[in-house]
Amino acid sequence: MNSYASYLDEKNADQQKRQKLNHPPRQVGDHAWLEVKPGCEAVNPKYSLLDQAMWNLQLHQYLCFNEEQHYAGPFISSSDKYHFFERPSLSFSICMLSYCPGGSLGKIVYLWKVPDYMTTSEIIKSSLFIYERLKPRLPEFHTRKMRSDFISRYSNLSHTCIPKHILCSIYTDLTLDFTAMQNPAIDTRVQQAI
Repeated sequence: MNSYASYLDEKNADQQKRQKLNHPPRQVGDHAWLEVKPGCEAVNPKYSLLDQAMWNLQLHQYLCFNEEQHYAGPFISSSDKYHFFERPSLSFSICMLSYCPGGSLGKIVYLWKVPDYMTTSEIIKSSLFIYERLKPRLPEFHTRKMRSDFISRYSNLSHTCIPKHILCSIYTDLTLDFTAMQNPAIDTRVQQAI
């Protein structure tokens, strides 16, 4: 029991340290992976929905993987999802961008078709352009320190005082922060009012 208590204390200290950072703990550049997956002759039935959705796309046109649309049923476990993307059985070669932002979202996967005649280095080079286009779409979770710095900086900007809940809403809209709302009911009403 003593070792578990020390483990919890250590995790609590790590969490508090992350919350005091002036940058998101998981940066897109550090936690995104780009992989090339070769095509195959026969498509495995569990990949049929994904293969059909990707068949309609042009080369280098991306698709955000949605478990409900591109997989026949929910994944049983995280290892099941891992194995699904480890060796995909599709009728063409693909490039896959995986990003794990944290915040209990799981892994976000973008896929796009690439021609078979291109070398791996050419595919990676062309995929970097797609990565730059996707970067703003990838969610980022900001720390409490980042939000509190914004609020303290702009709370008394003019002679009129801007309420904290409105500043939080403005911060979320401006920075595309995906951190969970602290009070969803109030935040929803503020969004409607703004």
